[in-house]
Amino acid sequence: VFVQAAACAETLAALFTNRGTMGSFRAVAAALCCFLLPIAVAQQAGTSKEEAHVPINLWTCTKAGGCTAAQTSITMDAQWRWTHDKQSQNCLTSKDAKWEAADAPDGKTAAANCAIEGMPLDDYATTYGVTTAPGGIKLNFVNGQSIGSRLYMMEDESTYKMFRLLNKEFTFDVDVSTLECGLNGAVYFVEMEANGGLGKGNNTAGAKFGTGYCDAQCPHDLKFIEGEGNVKNWHMTKTGPIGGYGHCCAEMDIFEANAYAAAYTTHACQTVGPLKCQGADSALNQCGDTHKDCECCDEVNLDTNCPCCGRYKGVCDKDGCDFNSYRMGDETFFSKGGTVNTELPMTVVTQFLTTDGTDTGDLKEIRRIYVQNGKVIQNSKISADKIPAAAGKDSITDEVCQAGKAAFVNHDDFTKKGGLAGMGASLKRGMVLVLSLWDDTLTRMKWLDSATPSKDGKRTAADPGVKRGPCAMTAGNPAQIRGQYPTAHTTYTNIMIGELGSTFTPEAQAKKKNPPPVKAPVAAPPVQPQPPVQPVPGQPQQPMQPLQPVAPVAPLPGVAAAAPGQFCCYYSPDQNDYCGKCTSRDASVWMSNPQHCQQANGRVCGGTARLFDAGEGASVAAATGRVQRQLPTVAMVLAWSGTAVMLVAIGAMSFARFRRAGQIPTAVVDSSVGPLIQENPTEEEGATDVA
Repeated sequence: VFVQAAACAETLAALFTNRGTMGSFRAVAAALCCFLLPIAVAQQAGTSKEEAHVPINLWTCTKAGGCTAAQTSITMDAQWRWTHDKQSQNCLTSKDAKWEAADAPDGKTAAANCAIEGMPLDDYATTYGVTTAPGGIKLNFVNGQSIGSRLYMMEDESTYKMFRLLNKEFTFDVDVSTLECGLNGAVYFVEMEANGGLGKGNNTAGAKFGTGYCDAQCPHDLKFIEGEGNVKNWHMTKTGPIGGYGHCCAEMDIFEANAYAAAYTTHACQTVGPLKCQGADSALNQCGDTHKDCECCDEVNLDTNCPCCGRYKGVCDKDGCDFNSYRMGDETFFSKGGTVNTELPMTVVTQFLTTDGTDTGDLKEIRRIYVQNGKVIQNSKISADKIPAAAGKDSITDEVCQAGKAAFVNHDDFTKKGGLAGMGASLKRGMVLVLSLWDDTLTRMKWLDSATPSKDGKRTAADPGVKRGPCAMTAGNPAQIRGQYPTAHTTYTNIMIGELGSTFTPEAQAKKKNPPPVKAPVAAPPVQPQPPVQPVPGQPQQPMQPLQPVAPVAPLPGVAAAAPGQFCCYYSPDQNDYCGKCTSRDASVWMSNPQHCQQANGRVCGGTARLFDAGEGASVAAATGRVQRQLPTVAMVLAWSGTAVMLVAIGAMSFARFRRAGQIPTAVVDSSVGPLIQENPTEEEGATDVA
C-alpha cells in the first residue's frame, strides 16, 4: 500500500506543478487511476472488453412430455483470448511465443501478472467466426489469423453446464458438408470442473472466461493450468509452443467428423476430474509422454520391446475405443452420397445404456443412430474381415473394444483404464460439453480420415484397422487446407438431452423445425475474485493440438489518443466511402483510440480532439505500471481503503487551492484518460489447433 501511495504521489506531484489550465484535471485523472489500481491488481479477468456469451438453446426431452427448449449460452476457451499484463502488453512474445521474463519468471507470478481478456459478441463473430444459426451456432474455419474455435456450454454466466448422460441420449443436428480431409468438426465431453478451476492458484477468471480445459491427451499447449502459468520448460516445437505441464481428464468424443469419415470414442482416465501432470522427464509420467526420438510404440509387449514408450504409462486412455464405420468395414456408410449422406445435414443420436437401466448403473454400451430426411438410420455393422469376434455388432461395448484391439493389433489401454465402467464413472459425475472445429498440425488428422500404418512397416494400409477413411496420407496439411478451404464451416443446432428414445421421435423432429428465438445476452457481470487454494499436485504428454499464438502488431509510437465520436472500422464494402459505409465497427473508448485501432488492422473514423500529449500520457502510464507490478494481491483491500482516504484528502486540498487561484475550468474534455486505465486489445488470440 505504501509503495503504491509513493508512486501515486510521485505522479501527482509532477502534474500539480503544472500551472496551466489543464493541470488540475490531469492531477485528478492521475489520482483516479491511483484509486482504481488496487481493483485491477492480480485480476486475471481482463477489463478492457465486456465479456458476453453467445446464446443457444438446449432441449430437454421425455417420452411423456415431449421436448422443451431453454436458452443457455456458450463461451470461448481461454486459449483463444488475448493474454496481457497490467500494462496492456502481451504476456507472450510476438516473435516466438515465449513468456515475457518480466511478467512470467515462474508460473505463479505469470498468473498473478497476466489476464485473459473478455470478448463481446462482435468479437465472436468478426474475429473468431462464431455466429448464431437457427437453433444453434455456426463455426467458421479461417477467420483472419484465427483458426478454428473451441467453446463450452454454460449453466449460468460463471458456471459450465454439467451433463450426466448415463441412461440417457444426447442428440444434435450437424452439417459437415464443407469439411475436407484434415478438418474435424468435434462435439465431445470432458471432465472439467464446473467453475473452470476458479479459485485455484491465481485463477480469478474461471468458467466465465473459458478456463480449465483438459482432455485425455493431457495437452501441454495450455498457457495456464490450475491457476498457474505453464512457464516451466515452455518452448517452441514444430507444431507450436508447449510447456512442461499437461492437464488430463476423461473425454467422451460424441462425434469427430468431416465429409469423409466419422468416429465416436471413449477415453477413460484413472483420475477424478482434472489432473495437472508432468511427463516423460518426471518419475511418474502421469501425462503419458513419449520422448520424440522413441518410435517403437507400435510394438507389442512394450515393456520388453519398447521401454521408452510412455504413451500407456499415463493416467488416461489416449487411444480410446472408437467406432468408425469406414474402419469397421463399411466404407460407404458415412460418405458423400452414402447411407448417411455427408452432403446434407444430419441428426446424430448417441445413447448411453447402463447395466441396470438406471441413471446410477454402470455403463455397458454406447449406441449410435442417425436421422436424415426423416429416416431413422441404424449404425453400420462391423465386418467379419475386420473384427471377426465382433462381426455384426454395431455399438461400443467392452467385448467389441477388446476384440478390436486384438484384431487391429493395438495396445489395449482401454481395459487397463477401466473399460466402459471407467468411462461411465465420469459420465455419472458430470462432464462439460465442447463444440469445436479444428485442424491437426501434429498428425494431419490421419487417425480420423486416412491411414495410420506402423512406423516399422509391419502394418500397412492393407491390414485391418489401419485405414480409417478414404483421404490420402498426404492430405490434411494445415498449411495447405487453410489456404484452400478458408470458408469451411460447420453448424451445431438443436442440441437435445433426454430419456432413451425421446429425442428423435417424429414429434421431436417436428418441434425443432421451429425453435424458439434466442435473445442476445446483456454483458456478463464481473467475476468476484475467490480466495486461492492450493492446486492438487500432479504430474504430463505430447499435445494433440498445440497452440500457435498470433503475432501481435508492434505498438505505434506517438499516435494520439481517441477523440469523441471516433470509432474503429474493420471492414467496409465501399473503399470510396470507407467510414460512411462501414459494416464492422467498434465504438468503444479503447478501440476508438487510433493506436489501438491500427494495431487491430482497422481504420479510425470520425473525431478530431485529444487532451494529454503523448509524453504526459506515457509518464502517467509508466508510473501506474510500476505500481501494478509492486502491489501484492493480499494488499488489495487495504490499498482500496488507504487510497480512498488519500484521494479524498488530496482532492479537497487541490480543489480549494485551485479554486482560490481561479484555475478550475468550467468544462474539460479529455479523451486520453482511457489508455491510462483500460487494457490494450492487440490480441494474441489464437489457437490454431484444437481438439
